[in-house]
Amino acid sequence: MPQSQSFIPKQGEQSPRFRVETKPQHEQPQHREVEVPKERQPKAEVDRQEGGLEASIQTLKSKLVKPKGKKQKAIPQVRDEVTIRVEQIMQDGLEDAFLELSPIEQQEFKIKGEQTALEIRTLLRSTHVKVKKVFQLIVEWLKMLPGINRFYLMQEAKIKTDKLIAMKEHKR
Repeated sequence: MPQSQSFIPKQGEQSPRFRVETKPQHEQPQHREVEVPKERQPKAEVDRQEGGLEASIQTLKSKLVKPKGKKQKAIPQVRDEVTIRVEQIMQDGLEDAFLELSPIEQQEFKIKGEQTALEIRTLLRSTHVKVKKVFQLIVEWLKMLPGINRFYLMQEAKIKTDKLIAMKEHKR
């Protein structure tokens, strides 16, 4: 029986359960290496071939773009009375914790506090005060203090938020 033909049962024979067919295998194209001109090769590949791996690494490092972070807002040197009052409310009761910080941490805490005060000031100036946002800003700022109990931190943030909202209501 030829392999390429299907089996047809004769009378009295049982039909097969499957049919075996084989197809001739086609020749696979053989791969050959093609030489690519240097102009079309990636620069790193050309440098690697010429032995300038270090040079290509340096050029790639110089081309890397630094990730863009949040731009820090410039803190104005002249502060209005609302900003000063917000800063006073924020710093109430934190003198001991502030003095325990190293001088570098103190500077970071102070800068973050001033930025937070400016953001709170802009929130308080709006018609509709977003109390939750003010609370979150204060919590993020207080988290910079090491070794403070989380519940105490939340309590302090709530007290400071209430004082700031009361200040806003008193101004009206």
